[in-house]
Amino acid sequence: MRVALYFVLLIFISVIHPCESHASISYSINELEERAHIVSSSDTFAIPRVEGSVIVDGILDESVWREAVVWELPYEIRTGENTEAPMETYVLFASTSSEFLVAFVCLDPEPNRIRATLTDRNRWSRTEDDHVGLYLDTFGDKRNAYYISVNARGVQFDAMRLDRGGQGTADDSSFDFRWESAAQITDFGYVVEIALPFRYLRLSNNAHDGKITWNIKPFRIIPRSFRYETIPVRWDYNRNCFLCQFPSVTIENPDRSFRPVQMIPYVSGIYEKTPTAENADPSYGIDIKYQQASWAIDATILPDFSQVETDAFQMTTNIRFLPRLSEQRPFFTERTDLIRLPVSQTIYTRTLLDPTVGLRATGKTGPHNWLALGLHDKATWLLFPGRDGSSTYVMDTQSYNALFRYRYDMSADAVMGVFVTSRDYEGGYNRLISADGQFAIDSRHTFVAQLLGSHTKYPREVAGLFNYRTDDFLGYGYLLRMERSGRHWNYRIETRDYEESFITGMGLQQRVGIRNGLAQTSYDMFPNRKVVRRIGSYLTMSGTWDRYNHEPLNLSARGGIILSAAHQIYADINIQQERESLLDRAFDLSRYGMFFRVIPTHWYTFNTHFSIGDAIDYRLIEQMNSFSGWVSNTFYFLNRQLQLSHNINYYRLFHDMTAQDAWIHRLYAELQITSGIAIRNIAQWRDFEWKDPRYTGVPDNQQTFENQFLIRYRFNFATAFYAGAYGRWNTVEDQTTNMWQVFAKISYLI
Repeated sequence: MRVALYFVLLIFISVIHPCESHASISYSINELEERAHIVSSSDTFAIPRVEGSVIVDGILDESVWREAVVWELPYEIRTGENTEAPMETYVLFASTSSEFLVAFVCLDPEPNRIRATLTDRNRWSRTEDDHVGLYLDTFGDKRNAYYISVNARGVQFDAMRLDRGGQGTADDSSFDFRWESAAQITDFGYVVEIALPFRYLRLSNNAHDGKITWNIKPFRIIPRSFRYETIPVRWDYNRNCFLCQFPSVTIENPDRSFRPVQMIPYVSGIYEKTPTAENADPSYGIDIKYQQASWAIDATILPDFSQVETDAFQMTTNIRFLPRLSEQRPFFTERTDLIRLPVSQTIYTRTLLDPTVGLRATGKTGPHNWLALGLHDKATWLLFPGRDGSSTYVMDTQSYNALFRYRYDMSADAVMGVFVTSRDYEGGYNRLISADGQFAIDSRHTFVAQLLGSHTKYPREVAGLFNYRTDDFLGYGYLLRMERSGRHWNYRIETRDYEESFITGMGLQQRVGIRNGLAQTSYDMFPNRKVVRRIGSYLTMSGTWDRYNHEPLNLSARGGIILSAAHQIYADINIQQERESLLDRAFDLSRYGMFFRVIPTHWYTFNTHFSIGDAIDYRLIEQMNSFSGWVSNTFYFLNRQLQLSHNINYYRLFHDMTAQDAWIHRLYAELQITSGIAIRNIAQWRDFEWKDPRYTGVPDNQQTFENQFLIRYRFNFATAFYAGAYGRWNTVEDQTTNMWQVFAKISYLI
């Protein structure tokens, strides 16, 4: 009862005391304007070393800010094309011996229109929230960068930017590290203050004259009728690189005498009850990191690979291959750029199921990058790929897993690397070796290649279950790709080849014995008007053939039109024609689809997608008509501290009668009471029906209700407390999968 009253009191306080403050900076905007520099991508600025420290509270009242370098963000690059920024923004940079300091002063003539969600770190929307941030390339080699952003309520988001040229550029949000931030909404806009401790950053050892060089790109996102992005430099839309367009800064070589060890111990427990059993499962473990400037060693004992979400929101009633789920486990998130290979299925770390101990080393010295990992797993996950489908099997036996990656960065435009994995288990093994490279032909064109080979042996009794080979065998595969990136016209051409005996033991290559070709192109126009921001068209053609008899297995062409307009309207209307061959049967398929999103106001977002046309029933190997769609409504209340959303996902296969019918309803509610405390509830209803009498091995109807309640307190990315309950109830005759559980977890960064 006391706990309930405490949370009610916190809710009441948060409602009558919203978090906005009207604090101000200690000097005038005019002074900032006088000190501000307009920079270009070729500039290099010296960041001053200042004495003293700052209290990270979003109030720039410390003397160090008077000594900071000030940049302006005068260019708008996402609605306009290097047009004048709709609002003024000033960025301040300074450093101490132990921290890199950044502050943003964001002017807004209508502060009441600032939208920012108070929620857990990394969970706010980069589309819908006012926020600022920076990309920070701490090695100055234009290959990778920290991505740091803070919304107008001070909530953090961090990731790693992996620059692979053109379509290979991506942000990996699974990465987390410790840093400080705070924000204040003022009567002239809002202010953000950031402190990045050097001890948690990867830093180059190549200091010249006592200074190290970084590349840095600050930015501001302004979501109004359009989503504006402002930056400090003019942007070249016809270059196939991202990090190469950053300005440079130099800072004095930081103090590297900090304590290099951090530990994250955790304790958790689950009590679970089913109709046939009940079980209490306490667990504990620790992650240890030893980090120097350019390298780190991570060790884990009984690692915490727990998740506190219900099952992924996916339709899995008529799929041909195993769905790929994102990796969120902390042990694998350091330097993920090194395992992001052109063939993305080369490594899939979720094949490591129940580890007991692991060790990983990552590092960078000049152009040399490496990653080595060893891990003992109490279970063994096996994949049996094929031409027309794949199967998986989990053995209750231990496996020993090793991984090594080396990459040589010849320049910002060219990299080469090798990748090796090994998995050993009772009765079998898998070895994989790969070589890859990426080369910029010119400012717009990039060539990518990867060659792979494997040596595999499955346990005889398990291989027999799937009619697979029982001897040891070799296999190979490759990928070749050419792509062009530009402001208006883009294309991508690639070919892949996977021999039927090619196996990625720690990966997820599920289709082998095939050759594949892909050609896609797009053309975008930017009217730069008040209503329409972008009109685009695209065409994708692909084909898959049996690599031995050259039989076409799949021929597909898909084209569409994309429209971006006011109120952040985004629409994609497409048509697809496909010819599919499966088990010596040919199917001609036509599909029509549309995706639509609109954000008409700061408190509501609407998304929908639907597809109608032909599909293959993979249970009956028969062509049918299909309809699928989902609708999402999200509402924000209490100054975006309370979020409510409802998702409906529907899938139907039919011919003369309905064959499959599937619904998922998902209700999500979260109240962020303070910056650290939140309560959340997820309710999910699944209703699957298999109405065709020819289906065997599945119930005619299966209805499942799941609910999870969670209380969360988070101090930083690693120090957190969770407590909650989860229940699952089925309405089918077999009730053995019904369950409920209560759980708690605490972890602490030392």
